[in-house]
Amino acid sequence: MFTRISESSAFAKRLIPQLWTCGIGWDEQLPQDIHNAWTIFKFDLPVSEISVPRYLFQPSVTNCTLHGFSDASEKGYSAVIYSRTEKDGIVHVRLVCAEAKVSSLKTIPIPRLELCEAVLFSDLFAFVKYSFDQDSSTALDWIRPPPYRWQTFESNRVSHIQERLSPDV
Repeated sequence: MFTRISESSAFAKRLIPQLWTCGIGWDEQLPQDIHNAWTIFKFDLPVSEISVPRYLFQPSVTNCTLHGFSDASEKGYSAVIYSRTEKDGIVHVRLVCAEAKVSSLKTIPIPRLELCEAVLFSDLFAFVKYSFDQDSSTALDWIRPPPYRWQTFESNRVSHIQERLSPDV
């Protein structure tokens, strides 16, 4: 599924520079070849097949890892991050995030595009890691100190968590 969506996104992103090079205004007719490509793209768009789960992690997951992939070509480069979770021997793989960039209209050597791809991947992975760390660190800042530091509502919940989990959370 991700492949079909990313191909569609990449096609749309490559179409805009083609229009720039043609010098077409916003109210002008498209050249026939671009119009035909757009019509095919519009009808092949997998809109009815798109399903995005609202959550990444199942409750009480036993194992969670992040996996990333990236690639580059003369047309552009992209990166994607997936989460792989395991619960009761059942593996779930979910798309966390993805990003794609269209190559410049100037010809750029593949090694440079691969370097851009690596930068994009590292930025995307750092963003995901930072997001997970931020979510966790906020909760951990509440959970680690002794419960008496908080008001009754927070203190009761922190006590509950600390009774069930090790202090190394």
